[in-house]
Amino acid sequence: MKKIISLIAILFLFDSIEAQTEDTSANALRSAIIDHSGVQPYIVAHPMIEKKKAFYQGYRIQIFSGNSKEEANKVKSDFYSKFPAMRCYLSYQQPYYKLRIGDYDDQESAKPDARKLARHYPSSFLVPDEIRRIGSEADKEKK
Repeated sequence: MKKIISLIAILFLFDSIEAQTEDTSANALRSAIIDHSGVQPYIVAHPMIEKKKAFYQGYRIQIFSGNSKEEANKVKSDFYSKFPAMRCYLSYQQPYYKLRIGDYDDQESAKPDARKLARHYPSSFLVPDEIRRIGSEADKEKK
């Protein structure tokens, strides 16, 4: 009986040693996989390329949208008389003229200004928009 138990114990021992050698050879095989696609340099360079772009996705506060360019310019001049330090952008997306304010990275940074503008422009709201990256490579090239 003792011989049978020791034989079974020896078999389990050899089985576990064999399983360990299979695991190490599988790990060696996984580490030997080489990426021949050539994508890795682009993955590494992607954040640096994004930082060089002049525009990126952010937010602005829209205070006006209408068909009349004259009315849009009136709202723009009224806005600048009330808030001379804030940036204002007038754009045309057929058939509407849109007046948007600010360059905000996220919604949280825009909320204080949105509350302030809502007192003067009750129909104002936050919109996603492409905003200019200050200090980008494109800005430096223009100077």
